[in-house]
Amino acid sequence: MNLNPAQFIQELKRKNKRLIDYVEDKAPRIVGVEAVNFFKSTFDKGEFTDKGLIKWKPVKRTDKNSKWYGFEYRARSRTPSNHPKRKNAKRGYKPRKVNPITNFSPAATKRKTLNGATGDLK
Repeated sequence: MNLNPAQFIQELKRKNKRLIDYVEDKAPRIVGVEAVNFFKSTFDKGEFTDKGLIKWKPVKRTDKNSKWYGFEYRARSRTPSNHPKRKNAKRGYKPRKVNPITNFSPAATKRKTLNGATGDLK
């Protein structure tokens, strides 16, 4: 492609305009989408990436030895069939309520750190 100096300048101006449009319009959108995707992927993996890959500490609701095991705020579930009844010394055994509110949720024991039931935090 042989261009004379005037055509070369015109072509250079056209390419410069395309480059400016890309840098001002398209590049920020691409970078933004990539940043959001990166954040979501590290959130799903449960790790920090500031200084290498650092896993988040496990939550207490997944530890069977913790009193918070299976805890979920406002969880409603029936009393497990193997749950001991409350004992009252004067009147013998007192049966539990028919539909007691407990905060145990089997799903809470499997959910990852910082991933709530709704996923709103992410």
